Amino acid sequence: TLPTPGDIEKLVCELASQKMIEERATSEICSLINRTLPSVKFNPDCKTLLEGAWDLLLSKCPKDSEGPETLPTPGDIEKLVCELASQKMIEERATSEICSLINRTLPSVKFNPDCKTLLEGAWDLLLSKCPKDSEGPETLPTPGD
Repeated sequence: TLPTPGDIEKLVCELASQKMIEERATSEICSLINRTLPSVKFNPDCKTLLEGAWDLLLSKCPKDSEGPETLPTPGDIEKLVCELASQKMIEERATSEICSLINRTLPSVKFNPDCKTLLEGAWDLLLSKCPKDSEGPETLPTPGD
C-alpha cells in the first residue's frame, strides 16, 4: 500500500530539514541535469534555483519538524519514490504544480526546453532508475487512509 499524504509530508519534511541531505541532493540533481540535459540553462544557476526551491519546500513544513531521530534507509526512500513515480496521475499533477510554483515564485527563471518538458524528462529518468518490479499499487490511498 502507498503511504498516506501525512506520511509523505512527514518524510519530505524530515528529509528537507537535514542540511547534509539538501547539499548532497542539490549537488546530485544539478550534476544529473548537466549530464543528461546539457542544453538546459538556468537563470539563476541550478544550485541557486534548487536551494530556493528547497527553502520554499521547507517553509511549507510544520514548524515542529525538527527532523527525525533516525533517517529512513536509502531502501525506504527508493521504495517510496518509485511507488510515487510510477503513478501517472501523480506525475502529471506534480509536474503541473512544480512548474506553476516556479513560475509564480521565480518568474525570472527560464527553461530551455520549457518547464513541463524538462520535468517530464527528469521524471522518466527517475523512473528508469527504479527496480523493474516497481509498478506501483493498483489503487491510490484515499485521504482517509
